[in-house]
Amino acid sequence: MSMDKFDAIKAVIFDLGETLITYTIDYTEREKIISKQVRNLFSRVGYPISEKFYYKLKTEMWRNWKEKFGGSETEFEINDFLYHLLLNLGVKAEDAVKFVPLITEIIYKCDLTYAVLKPSVKDTLKKLQSMLYLMGIISNTSYSYDHICHILKRLEIIDYFNVVIVSSKEKVCKPNPKIFKRALQLLGISANEAVFIGNDLEVDIKGAEKAGIRGILIIDAKQKIDRIKIGSKGMIVVRNMAEILKYLKKVKN
Repeated sequence: MSMDKFDAIKAVIFDLGETLITYTIDYTEREKIISKQVRNLFSRVGYPISEKFYYKLKTEMWRNWKEKFGGSETEFEINDFLYHLLLNLGVKAEDAVKFVPLITEIIYKCDLTYAVLKPSVKDTLKKLQSMLYLMGIISNTSYSYDHICHILKRLEIIDYFNVVIVSSKEKVCKPNPKIFKRALQLLGISANEAVFIGNDLEVDIKGAEKAGIRGILIIDAKQKIDRIKIGSKGMIVVRNMAEILKYLKKVKN
């Protein structure tokens, strides 16, 4: 794509997970750390629920809930998920209400501990800010809006963003065009004035395209571009965050 096709762009909107941030431990290790701490919580209050049982049931339920809600392009809140998980584990309803915020805190602390920025993210955000772009985030997550903001604050990038959209708050998730249009509404721009940056072709890029937003796909260094089924002819594929700068020009005052 030639650079002049991005002349009208006023805002750059990003996916969050594996686009702006990643984690220093993999998903399985993270879940085992959380399960161990939750098991210790159960032990302190007299529930004989094993770490293995908690981990197995949570993994199965999480997959089922994600498939169910993802199929309708809606999102659930983690508190609701944990409450039903606890009931299935045999926890009394009145105790489940007390345990949910405690388990949520364990999960959130784990995320805050291991979340890190992807390479060149902060430098790229600084450059885009100097180029006068509006910036936003659209994140598919069952975690709360406040928790996502805490991660962005800890990583010292929250001040770069004019808008942070979290699917659990909006009750709709990518690739539903409604969540992209919500970002456009809050930024006060039209679809042809925005570009969306993400690492998932189907969810991020094709979702953005449904809302009329052009996309830039960031792929892992190990992936081969020629093996990716490209979306529209206007989509760009890059290897890292810094590469997007060559497709954007300074916004005119």
